[in-house]
Amino acid sequence: MDLKTLFKSKPLGVAIVVTGVLAVLFLVFLAGEAVEAGKANFSYRWGENYYRNLIGPRPTPFDLRGGQFIAGHGTMGSIIKIDNSILTIQDERDKSEKTVVVGKDAVIRRFRDTLQLSDLKVDDDIIVVGSPNSSGQIEAKLIRVLPPDGDINPQQPSAGQPSQSH
Repeated sequence: MDLKTLFKSKPLGVAIVVTGVLAVLFLVFLAGEAVEAGKANFSYRWGENYYRNLIGPRPTPFDLRGGQFIAGHGTMGSIIKIDNSILTIQDERDKSEKTVVVGKDAVIRRFRDTLQLSDLKVDDDIIVVGSPNSSGQIEAKLIRVLPPDGDINPQQPSAGQPSQSH
């Protein structure tokens, strides 16, 4: 069999066409994969730089300057909204809003007095100590209500405590 006859044979022609179609499909697949890899790479880089682009430089694990870590175990600031057992606090340090869930086991104190959730008001300054939950909220364990500026009197007796006169 000579080469002219071989190239004129129908099975070889079909094989060449099928191989060509498969090569084109493979190149289209590689192009699609390259485009999607570029999208994934961009998405990854955007996610890695999200904090830096929107908030500022990301703190390193050994950055001890303070004020740059996202505090999941507590906050300090003013109450801006009370919705049933959920408080929205404007954090005094970074002016962000934190959501605090006040459960029935949470202790609320002003000086030595124990308060109820209903005693809290919008614009009260508080310190919250708790633990983060899976929704990004702080589950309060202890809430300290701070007195308005200038109202701190360390000798002030607690409710139900007799004042001591000298």
